[in-house]
Amino acid sequence: MKISVAGTGFASFICIKYLVGIGIKPIVFDLDNEISEENKIAIKSESIVKQKNYDKYICLGGLSNIWTGVIEKYSENDFLKWPINKNDLEPYYDDVLKFLNFAEVHSFYSSSNDDFLDYKIKKTNNLSKKEIYKDEKFSVQFASLLTNQLIDSEKNNLHYSNLVPFSINKEINKLIKDSKIDFRREKISKVYENANSVLIETLTKENQKKSFECDYLFVGCGTISTYQIMKNSFKNIEDNLRIKSSKKVVFPVKFLNIKNFEKKFFNTFPIAQIKGLDNKNFSIYSQIYNLNPNIINYIFPKLNNFKKYLFLFGLFKKFGFSYFGLGSDFSDEFTINNNNDVKIFEKKLKSSEIVSLCKNLFNKNFINNQILHLNIPFKMKPLSGNHFGAVFPMTKNKKKFFESDTFGRIGDLKKISINDSSIFSSLSSCPPTLTILANSLRITKEVVKNNFFGAPGRS
Repeated sequence: MKISVAGTGFASFICIKYLVGIGIKPIVFDLDNEISEENKIAIKSESIVKQKNYDKYICLGGLSNIWTGVIEKYSENDFLKWPINKNDLEPYYDDVLKFLNFAEVHSFYSSSNDDFLDYKIKKTNNLSKKEIYKDEKFSVQFASLLTNQLIDSEKNNLHYSNLVPFSINKEINKLIKDSKIDFRREKISKVYENANSVLIETLTKENQKKSFECDYLFVGCGTISTYQIMKNSFKNIEDNLRIKSSKKVVFPVKFLNIKNFEKKFFNTFPIAQIKGLDNKNFSIYSQIYNLNPNIINYIFPKLNNFKKYLFLFGLFKKFGFSYFGLGSDFSDEFTINNNNDVKIFEKKLKSSEIVSLCKNLFNKNFINNQILHLNIPFKMKPLSGNHFGAVFPMTKNKKKFFESDTFGRIGDLKKISINDSSIFSSLSSCPPTLTILANSLRITKEVVKNNFFGAPGRS
């Protein structure tokens, strides 16, 4: 039996891990590029969508080696447009952390009730986070991080400077080295189905065309690559098929009553998370960072003069930023043609609209006088976020070819499942990574349970 997986990012990785765990050796396709320093700078300074040669970002493990590691589940209200609910996905959220037993979850916390900036880090066994503040509109909690496992010396001297965001790359390489997967340095360009199998066309880095046949295909190579595969494969997909992109807006914040600044503010991870509680009307989520390393790296991605870096660091030491993601109601949309040209359909928003939705944040008593949001929103340009999805939305009753069932199968496909955020019915403002993992695991388990592979005698 030949089971194939497209990509090695989060959606594909959890699928691969499950298949290997039940004794299946999947065929895995990925171009296996390295992320150069130049590409890292490009990602920092501009949306990845706008990079003309997108293929150079198809990397082993996806782009997970630059993921900041914030862990967050979707809320119940985020599933209002989905054919499944949070209770359906909850056990898979839990299973994801079991599958990632070579990673660790760490959370910030504070031992002081009146100084949340007195933060430290500790290893946790779950995603429970201390609530710092809550009113009728917003809840503020400390952030959790998914990190690489620490060595014993680091565990004995735990500090956030020791933490490295979890990367899939090492785990995929181990699967290759141990011959657990049949790895092919190719990207899938087209797919077809006949009665008993899936036909796949691939391209190597040298643009050499190859073909392959298998019993089932899981596509988890990321929204943009999945979009391109399906557009290449099916002429009846409508021309106005669009990718949703989360919109970002940043509010500067001023930290009040900072103590021991120099010991705290070299942390590059988000400290806390703000969740909008009225998600039926709008979806807003924010990560609160100290400003210094993050904003300097963003505005000056090529800065390597340490003296200048320290000068900027000190200049803004009392300031940070609140980095907001907006959900589907505010999403921009875009298409990519065969020449990799991007056409944007922008959701026009006035800064005053966002300020109005977030007015509680500008109350001087927010977080008990410890942080002050400044009413100066910026960076709300189209495609300012790198969270994509909802191209082939899951629905209860499919009415259009590009809608998918709960197994990620569009049109009349029976042996091809899309596992990534392409099939999300809507985008939350929350980071999608944990939900991508959980939903991909759900699909993979259900496909195996229902024996959608068929033709078990093939070899």
